Amino acid sequence: MALPWPANQRVRQIRLVGPPSYSSNCASGSYCGSGDWGGFGSPEQYGPYFVESATLELYRDGALVHTVSVGRINPRSDGGTLIELATSLVIDRLRLTINNTSGRWYWSQVAALNEIEVIGQAAEPWPLRQIWQAWLPLVRQ
Repeated sequence: MALPWPANQRVRQIRLVGPPSYSSNCASGSYCGSGDWGGFGSPEQYGPYFVESATLELYRDGALVHTVSVGRINPRSDGGTLIELATSLVIDRLRLTINNTSGRWYWSQVAALNEIEVIGQAAEPWPLRQIWQAWLPLVRQ
């Protein structure tokens, strides 16, 4: 899975969020605020499913600038999996490759990811002229 941006971004952290585990503690096994609608991670003997390992690649102008090996991707209730880079990197695309999964959805092995949060800012500040042009009409009103 690749995520491109139209402009460079300065990134320091990336949070990967896996699906919540299904809870069978609900009446009649229905969805009750956890899990993915009462099916994923079933039957229970297969346990909840996780992405156990993945490779995160960060690119700029088509060139690979950094690679991160990722372990288990946790659900939001466990804080997700936060990747903190040693220094901010300027990138315009990231690619996540899933290497290994655990658990099953009924009889199929699955891989699921609920969110990829890229925590950063625009690599280049807006020129003052663009800010002025964008906000001046509002100030006049």
